[in-house]
Amino acid sequence: MLNYLRFDVKRYLEDYESNVSALDNMERQLAELSELKGMNESERVQSSPSPDGLENYALRKIKLKAEISAYKEYLNTFKRAFLSLTEDEQKLLDMFYIHPLSSPLRSAMDMYGYEKTQIYTMLNQAMNKFSKQIYG
Repeated sequence: MLNYLRFDVKRYLEDYESNVSALDNMERQLAELSELKGMNESERVQSSPSPDGLENYALRKIKLKAEISAYKEYLNTFKRAFLSLTEDEQKLLDMFYIHPLSSPLRSAMDMYGYEKTQIYTMLNQAMNKFSKQIYG
């Protein structure tokens, strides 16, 4: 179970930036759909790959709002957990997973002046603390 959680937390960290971008894109799409509000009914219905071939903009808007809400909840959980870490723990997780460097181990060793075993110990502690904040 612990290895599964570690993999899950690692993916959680690695996917942060792409999830921020996805949220931005969905909010932009929602704004574009909101601009369609002034159009008449026949102009609001557009083709889509759905089985009936048509999808109303209002349904897409509802779906986007639900997805935006889920992404915001994810990002708030992430930020709360990340801010609970020490500055060093945040730096390590950022260097290894969020904005991975080409050689994060070497960079961390140079930054802290520790051997690789100590860096991995610090990284594991940061991962465990982050995971406890996410999953309880």
